[in-house]
Amino acid sequence: MAGEHLARGDYLVSHVAMCVQCHTPRDAKGELDRTRLLKGAPIPLRSPFPHQGWAFAAPAIAGLPGWTNHDALALLTTGRRPMGYTPKPPMPPERRWRFTRRATELPQPSLWAPR
Repeated sequence: MAGEHLARGDYLVSHVAMCVQCHTPRDAKGELDRTRLLKGAPIPLRSPFPHQGWAFAAPAIAGLPGWTNHDALALLTTGRRPMGYTPKPPMPPERRWRFTRRATELPQPSLWAPR
């Protein structure tokens, strides 16, 4: 069962929500550094809207350090962190995350760590 959760999570993180695009560092060629998946990184693009707030870096989310499953699921389904703030773009708003509710119902956040 854990293998199925990991495969589904990898699919969502890499191909649907594409978390890896901002939360994974890149090498000198601009390719994702697959040895540091989801370890946090500078945002690889600038805001197309100069007066809109934009994140400069994406935090490390591998293994969700300091997060409970409940807190992570709340962020992905409501768009708010436990302390109430909303992450800056390019993090998508809540409506893009409704598909994750079933996928993130894992027994331990440690299962979210990349293999």
